[in-house]
Formats: sequence, structure tokens, C-alpha cells
Amino acid sequence: MDEQQAGEVYTEGEELKISVRSNRNAFLKVDYYQADGTVVHLVPNLFVNDAFVQAGKTYTFGGRHARSGFRITGPFGAETIKAVASTRPLDALLASEKPVEERQGYLKNFHAQMRGVKVVANPDQPAQWAEAAFGLTTVSKSSFEQTQFLATLGVADKKRKH
Repeated sequence: MDEQQAGEVYTEGEELKISVRSNRNAFLKVDYYQADGTVVHLVPNLFVNDAFVQAGKTYTFGGRHARSGFRITGPFGAETIKAVASTRPLDALLASEKPVEERQGYLKNFHAQMRGVKVVANPDQPAQWAEAAFGLTTVSKSSFEQTQFLATLGVADKKRKH
């Protein structure tokens, strides 16, 4: 999974673009864990319902030329984007009827579904999966502008001291 740059700071109103590529044909699930404790299901969602990716092909979600996009809005703070890809459909285990929901309930439901389940590989078609996650920080436009202003004051102040 590739995002503009993991660990970057994103400002309110910026477009978020997420690109993924798998070395195998896979079913994809991308979730955005927000600072306020909610999770937004990015792929699949109301706009992107085909979560199948072909091996070696790069898929980009969001950005200027996309049919639908992701714009940074509040809540602001430390956030995480997580992608899971599997050679088998993820529907039953990771599906959610809601586009946005409370993180604890979503993860509790996920773990509850896993209780008592033994994963048995089909020797003819063993399922394989991978996951990737990265953090980012989102800030309000006013907070970002204030930080930029203070940074320029610090530079000006250093120049006066010399």
C-alpha cells in the first residue's frame, strides 16, 4: 500500500489519495481509523463496491481525477489507514452495513466472529492474506496556519540574534 507519504501531516481540506498494489489477485478492504474513535470504511464503500484487485496492477482511490474522493475533515489528530488483502473474499468476516461506525464496536464484532473459528486451508486453493497500515496526522487549517506563522517568527527571531 502506498499513500502520499506515510507519517505526513495532512491539513483540513486536502485530498487524500491511496494507492494499492498486490502481487496476487486479491480481495481488498481499506479502513480509516479516525482520531475520535470511529472507523470509516473506504473500500468497499458506497462509491467503490468492487474490492477485487488484479496482481501487479496499481489501484488508486481518491485524488483529483477519481470519481469519488477522500477529503481531510475533522476530527483531527493521529489517525491510521489499514488495508487487508486476501486471495479469498473477506465479505462475511469484515463486512459492515455502515459506512462509518465506532471503532470499538467494529473491532469487538470482528473478534467475536473469530471466536471458535478454526481456519482450515483448502489444499487446492490455500487462502493467503496480507495487511499494511500506516499512520498520519490531520490538522485543522487554522492550526496549520498558526504553526506556519510561528515557524516563520522563529526563523526571523534567529536572524535578529546573529
